[in-house]
Parts: sequence; structure tokens; C-alpha cells
Amino acid sequence: MLLAGALLYLAVAAGVIAMAAKYIGAAPPLDYHARIMTSDSPGEGTVAVIGALYKVMGGALLALGVLLGLVTLFGVMENLLWAKLANLAGSLIAGGFAALAPREVERLTGVRTPWRPAAALTALAILAFVLTLV
Repeated sequence: MLLAGALLYLAVAAGVIAMAAKYIGAAPPLDYHARIMTSDSPGEGTVAVIGALYKVMGGALLALGVLLGLVTLFGVMENLLWAKLANLAGSLIAGGFAALAPREVERLTGVRTPWRPAAALTALAILAFVLTLV
């Protein structure tokens, strides 16, 4: 089951990198952010700050995705417990924030936010961890 778990971790890494690309290449505000801020009419400075935050968030997600991939290839594939735990911890921390914060915004505003892909990737990372232990 080690190989199945490692492949699943690599799929999670690819998903995180895809999320990173979305934010790194995004022109602010994204559609759902614009819908949330319709009554606020953000100024040029606010839009510039949001754009910078997209780049920072995208860079952090890119780093996580690359690290998940590298730790999987050079640690999990060697059946090292620390590597399995590192992937799980990184996935739970980043995935928790990426799922729970937008979910709360969706609850408050009624505007659909992208917390579901983050929750799905986090669940897949948990499954990958379990598979690597079997």
C-alpha cells in the first residue's frame, strides 16, 4: 500500500500546485471576491494589496506542493515515518486554513468560495497517510 499512498500524495501535490497556479496568475479580484465586495467598491490600492496577497498565497501553495512531492519521492517512498508525518502535518495545517476560512466567508456572505477543493485535497492527504502505514 506504500506505493498507492505515495501516488496519492503526489496527486495531492499536483492539486496544490494547480491551486497555486490559479492564485499566482490571477488578476484581482477573483470573481467570487468581487461578488463579496460588490457593496464596498475597492479602490486601486485595495486591489493591489489583494493581488499581492494572491501572489504570496500562491507562492506558499507552490512551495507546499513542491515539498509534498519531494518528501514523497525521497522520504515516503523510502518508508520513513518522519516523511509520512511531515506530509500529513503540512497537508492538515495548510488544508485546514484553506478549507475552514473560505467556508466561514461563504457561510457569512452566501457567496460560493473554493473551500471544497482544499477540503478534498486534505481528505486525500489523510487517506494517503493511512495507506502508507498499511
